[in-house]
Amino acid sequence: MYPLVILCGGKAKRLGSLASEVPKSLIEINKKPFLSYILENYIDQGIKDIYFCLGHLSEKFEEYIETSSKAEVNFYKSYDDKLFNGTGGAVKKVAKKISGPFFVTYGDSYLDINLKKILKSYKMGKGPLMTIFKNNGQFDNSNCMLTDERIIYSKSQTLEGANYIDYGLSIFASEDFLYTPNSFDLSSLQEKYSLENKLQYYEVRKRFYEIGNLEGLKEFDEHIRKI
Repeated sequence: MYPLVILCGGKAKRLGSLASEVPKSLIEINKKPFLSYILENYIDQGIKDIYFCLGHLSEKFEEYIETSSKAEVNFYKSYDDKLFNGTGGAVKKVAKKISGPFFVTYGDSYLDINLKKILKSYKMGKGPLMTIFKNNGQFDNSNCMLTDERIIYSKSQTLEGANYIDYGLSIFASEDFLYTPNSFDLSSLQEKYSLENKLQYYEVRKRFYEIGNLEGLKEFDEHIRKI
């Protein structure tokens, strides 16, 4: 199974005081940090190497990682700095340490997803892969569309007729970051590959849960209590 990179450096401004001293990924939901649900999901599917991209309140993550370490899983930490920053820069920095492709996801998103099915869909050397969900504007603004089996993606501008959304899990390889700056947003790289018709995709059928706001926290709490 490919390594997993989790982006955990955001400041969670939309959560206000709730995330002023605790990173949103570590907010407790049903008596357990949100990040625990994420890790259990991926570790149960065979992930052995996990890289945490840290920035805001990184010391809180260090405490959590230290107490949550498992003998069968390797945890690694990477930090934003003056040279490498932004989601793209953070992943590019980690990519230098990984041989071969790897998954990338976000520390504020729980994804009910089958990694093995995505691996079967991914073709090495054909550009990065983005998972997508038929959103129809339900959970956030749709930013993807499919036409002639090709994915068109843009986060920077509205796509008329778009009805899919970036689901929040991607596959990249270190060569995908050649000729990129050290500080940039990961979505801009995905847009570039989309324009070049080199962005692979995998359609997911189950919705995602994102805790960037209070409504998202409530929805995930209700979901966890049901299952």
